[in-house]
Order: sequence, then C-alpha cells, then structure tokens
Amino acid sequence: MSSSSGNKGKPFHKREMAFQDENLRRLGRAGRRAAVASAQNTIATYEGYASRNPAETAHDHIQLRRNVNAQGTSNTKSSQEMDNIRTIGRLLERVEVLEAEKLALKRKNTEFKDENRALKRKNAEFEDKIWSLKSDNADIDDKTWFLKRKDTGCRRLRTTHNSPVSLACFWTALS
Repeated sequence: MSSSSGNKGKPFHKREMAFQDENLRRLGRAGRRAAVASAQNTIATYEGYASRNPAETAHDHIQLRRNVNAQGTSNTKSSQEMDNIRTIGRLLERVEVLEAEKLALKRKNTEFKDENRALKRKNAEFEDKIWSLKSDNADIDDKTWFLKRKDTGCRRLRTTHNSPVSLACFWTALS
C-alpha cells in the first residue's frame, strides 16, 4: 500500500495547501485570470459527465454523503471537484478585487500624505509669520512705551516752565 492510497478522499494537507496558495500568489493577476478561465473551460467541457462516473465505490459514496453541504450539491467526486473549481474561481476573482482596492487605498494614502506634508509646510510658514508679527508688535510696544514716557516727561517740563528743552522734547516726540 503506497502513501498516496492512504490519502484517498482526504483533503489536502496544510503544507500542500500553503504551496498551492503560494503558487496562486506568484501567478499574479493575469496568471490567476488564466487559471480561472482554464478551470471554467474544464467545467464547461465535463459538466455533462459530472454525475456519470460509475467507477466510484460504495465507500466513496458514503464518505461523500457525509460531506454534502447545505447548498445541495451532487454527491459525486467530479461534481464536488467542479464546485471546488467554481469556488476557487470566485475566490481568485475576490483576491483580484481586494488587490485592486489595496492599490487604490495605497494611492489615496500617498495623496493624503502629500497633502499632510503641504499643510505642515503652510503651518510652519504661518508660525514663522506669527513670530515675526509678535516681534514687530513687541518692538512697537517698546517704542510706544518709550514715547509715552518721553511725552510725559516733556509735558511735565512744558507745564512747569516754557523752556527750549521742553520744545525739543515736543519735536522729538513728533518725529
């Protein structure tokens, strides 16, 4: 008895399934499309013979009766294989759609990052403007304070006596 006869009717091993998934991933979009088209052609070619396989044993029929799912698929191996092929085709199409969505989201993410960088640059420019305006405002406040102080001193001089010093303060305050 060989090792392959012991696996009759059993699902793929995890390692074999991972290998198959890896191969499908490596095929890329065009390769998966070709695989789906090939599987659909195979289904179309042999669909008429799906339930006409007399070589199946009673043991296989019993196993298949246990594995029939709620969708009411036929219980022959060939029809199950075709159902599996259809399922694989749908899954491959879904993978394509998800890859396209992933690519679109990556593009959108890049656009958002670019917009974010531009907004950060503008924010930095505005912050620089704010700081320069604050320093200008502080300079103006200092000048205003100095002029008010100078003006108050000149007023005191003007009110006390009418001298050339008070006139000089007046002209300096105006300039």
